[in-house]
Amino acid sequence: MNDESIVSPLPSALAANNDLTLDLGRVLQRLRVTDGTEMLVKVVIDFLRDQFARCPLIWLGLYDRRTHKVTGKGGVLPSDNRRALRHSFGLMAGDTLEQVVVQQRPIYIANLQREKNAGDWSRAARQAGIQSAFVLPVASRKKCLGLVVLGSEQMGFELDILETTQLSIVLGEFANILALRELEELRIQAQHPHTVLLTAMQHLQRSDPFGRCIERVLEEVHQFIRPTQTQLYWIDRDRQCFVRHELAITLEGRDFPSWIDTDRAVPLPLDLVADFESSGLLISAFAGFHDHLLKNQPVAIGESYSSLSSADTGKLMFHLKARSLLAAPLWHHQGDRGELLGFLAVTAHLARMWTKDEQQFLHGVSRSIALATSAHRATRSYQQLQRNHTATLALAEASHHLQERTSPPPTHATALETPINFEAIATQLCTHLAVQQVAILQRDPTQDTFIVAFQRSPAGSSLPSPLPTLSLIDYQLLERSTQAIALEDIGLSLGGTFNAAYPAPSRHNHDIDVRFSAWQPHFAAAGWTAIALCNVHRGKPPEFLIVVGSPQPSPWPASTLRLLEWAGQQIATQIDRIQVDHSNHELQTALTTIVQGMSDLQQHPLADTTERAILKRVCHWLEADFVALLQLPKAADRPMARVVYATGSHDRPPPIAPGLTIPLENDRLIQDSISSQGFLGPLAVAELSEATRSWLGTSLVGHIYLLALRPDPDSPASGLFIAADRGQRWDDRRLSPARLLLEALAQAERSDQILNLLHTKRHTLEPLNWYKHRQLESLYWTLGTAGRQIERLVNQLEVNPGGETSRTIEVEREQLYGQQTLRVLGENLESLKTRLQQEQWQLSFASEPVSLVSLLKRVLERCDPILKKRQLWLQVHREGNTIVQGDRQKLELIFYELLTWACQRSAIGGRLDIWYRPITLEAHPNTPLLELAITDSGVIDTHLIEIFHRSLNPQQTYNLASLTTPELDRPPGIYLTVYHRIMTAMGGYFNLDAIDDGRVVTRLLIPLIEDESRTLLLSNDPP
Repeated sequence: MNDESIVSPLPSALAANNDLTLDLGRVLQRLRVTDGTEMLVKVVIDFLRDQFARCPLIWLGLYDRRTHKVTGKGGVLPSDNRRALRHSFGLMAGDTLEQVVVQQRPIYIANLQREKNAGDWSRAARQAGIQSAFVLPVASRKKCLGLVVLGSEQMGFELDILETTQLSIVLGEFANILALRELEELRIQAQHPHTVLLTAMQHLQRSDPFGRCIERVLEEVHQFIRPTQTQLYWIDRDRQCFVRHELAITLEGRDFPSWIDTDRAVPLPLDLVADFESSGLLISAFAGFHDHLLKNQPVAIGESYSSLSSADTGKLMFHLKARSLLAAPLWHHQGDRGELLGFLAVTAHLARMWTKDEQQFLHGVSRSIALATSAHRATRSYQQLQRNHTATLALAEASHHLQERTSPPPTHATALETPINFEAIATQLCTHLAVQQVAILQRDPTQDTFIVAFQRSPAGSSLPSPLPTLSLIDYQLLERSTQAIALEDIGLSLGGTFNAAYPAPSRHNHDIDVRFSAWQPHFAAAGWTAIALCNVHRGKPPEFLIVVGSPQPSPWPASTLRLLEWAGQQIATQIDRIQVDHSNHELQTALTTIVQGMSDLQQHPLADTTERAILKRVCHWLEADFVALLQLPKAADRPMARVVYATGSHDRPPPIAPGLTIPLENDRLIQDSISSQGFLGPLAVAELSEATRSWLGTSLVGHIYLLALRPDPDSPASGLFIAADRGQRWDDRRLSPARLLLEALAQAERSDQILNLLHTKRHTLEPLNWYKHRQLESLYWTLGTAGRQIERLVNQLEVNPGGETSRTIEVEREQLYGQQTLRVLGENLESLKTRLQQEQWQLSFASEPVSLVSLLKRVLERCDPILKKRQLWLQVHREGNTIVQGDRQKLELIFYELLTWACQRSAIGGRLDIWYRPITLEAHPNTPLLELAITDSGVIDTHLIEIFHRSLNPQQTYNLASLTTPELDRPPGIYLTVYHRIMTAMGGYFNLDAIDDGRVVTRLLIPLIEDESRTLLLSNDPP
């Protein structure tokens, strides 16, 4: 509206005089007694003409909610153009007349000629010279039924209060009468919604094809709502779109679309692809519409409102070629969740206002269709399940007979030599798949072809066996396909041009199918026209194929193909079971042999009996004439192999005896076997060289096999295994377990050697590292003390003394300190020189008398700072001197560290006791020992003590677990093992234990000098 337009409400009503009241009464009476809409309109127009004679423009129009249009019914124009008064026009969004209809309030237009939103009224006003105008609604109960336009040739046209009151009364009564008569006409002429719903439900409950029932429901909906078009869309989850009901029925060729019954997609014929693409609603393109349906809410789109966004609305309406839409979802409830099956929609080419009753009615019909669809789907699923159940039971029983009626093959029979009876399952396939021709094809790996293991064809000739070799593409199609492959009419293909390089998954000409072109002529000659093939081992190289056929061209239903696939799985299961049963005993024997052999190899260290046991098991497993093990030389300058063990079957003596030496220089057979990986053979004994037969003997027959034994693939061979068969020629199923055990034997021997070496090196290097580290610590502190003394001496020499006498005394004192320092350094360097010379890679132990009192004194002096710091009370029991035998420095270091550790784990203010007494061990009664013990009440990890005690077990000296125990690889556990090894090397013992009263006892057992052991008094007090 432009700036000159003025919109204002009507002025308030005024009291009418008596004459006007009588006129108004007569008009209302005429309205009440008049019949017909045209007569009512005439009464109102006459009233407006009489009361508003000053208005050259008087117009009355009635509003249609469904079409959103206003149709003129009469009035007054300056030109008296009756045709213009009867003009019908649609209301546009934003128009002045539409505002009156929506808001139901009168609007005053100051200048109708220049009003932008007046549409055709502006042009009519310019032609008639109309300036200002009033637009009034004819409304009843918030429902607009029409419009009244009053126009004047003057600017500032106004209505007084009396006129406004009269208009309100007359137009209100007119609207009420129109509303009542409209309701009455609808009641008389139209059906009730519940009647239509009941009729629709009756259609859905009939036994007619479901697609026809849906169409009848759509007809009822269309007749009731009377839109331009009524449509039903089903959701296709495979293609992610909505498909019209009519096209869905056409595509499926049944009474119900396949995506309601199953999730399997159906192929589209080429002539329907265009219809499908043009009519389908892609979910991705109309995501907003799809999301609204997922909320189980109707979608209403009219001229001035929409349930969707403006972008979604425009795109959807452009695709449907409509201006109004009302859609209700087909929602199937499943417990707390639901499933969208599609939607029911009515559309109109013109703008239409959808009433709430229409929305509720359409939603009710959609719910009925969804409920009927769910029931129909459940019924069809149940029927299909019954048919599948019957078919699967019959096929399973028939496939089970494959094993019951199959005679056992010979021991070394191949797959082609295994007879299988397919008669029973072929009968069931013909019965339940409604086919007349069945064939079982089995692959011959030697010729790379398929032979016909079984066939049944009532008419026509038999299939040739073997069939021609397939192309590589056809073979890969059989191998990679996880579903049955269907050819509907091979007769058309035979009339086309074959192309060996075609892409199997797609065919540009759907009339010509060139798959399996090498077989098609032979099947056609045997009377097969439509065939379906299934690889029984899906996704694997084809060994068995099941083929069903029909003499007439026909499409293969999805249910038939699924049953064929299931039958193929059953056949595959039974064939695999037959093959497994034939080799089960052999596999069980192999497993037992391997398990028992591996159990023998768990011993550490390995014994000679273990080696013999492994070779006997291998000989028994191979059923060999004899086996032998040769030990190869480690050095190249000794080119002789030695027979370690040899045995024959049935306790017969082997042709070679243990201890025999074999020269390797001129024996080509042994040289070849050493340089090869895996078994070398079979080699005929009669074809061996003279050099080999000279030591192998001439009594053997059959073939021999040789295997070089290596601890790992890159290491040289350490042994050579030889076995002779009895003419049966072993395959990989026999040789692989034997090779596994023999290589495990070589690895176990090498592991045993490495384990022993690791223990030896560890027992040597750990104490050496500990002792050298302690020596370096001692040297570090000695050098530090000496350095400080030398620094002090240098500082004193630089000071200018006060007198000659004091200078002489000071120099003598410093010289004395310097000499002491040099002597201490010399002693330490001399001791270090000895250690460097004698203990480079291992410890050396001095056997010297050691005074126990001196040892205790030196240790207590070193521990005095920590004793004072932690306020510990220490008592030494059995004071007195005795002499022990050992290495003084190592004993002092061990005892010092043990005492320091006891101080550290003791509580502040605690107590420590040192005990010593002579003892004699039962295992060594002639070796006198001194027990030096420390008792404390500190906290210690008992788990560490248990692990340390287990490591002292002599049976676990070379156990691999002892090398990988983390508690013994870090302090303090590693120190405990070092103490034990050093004390053992000096002829003594070390032990750590926690006694019942909570104290910790650390014991050192030190060898005593024999004379000292006789004079030392024994104590009755326990430590």
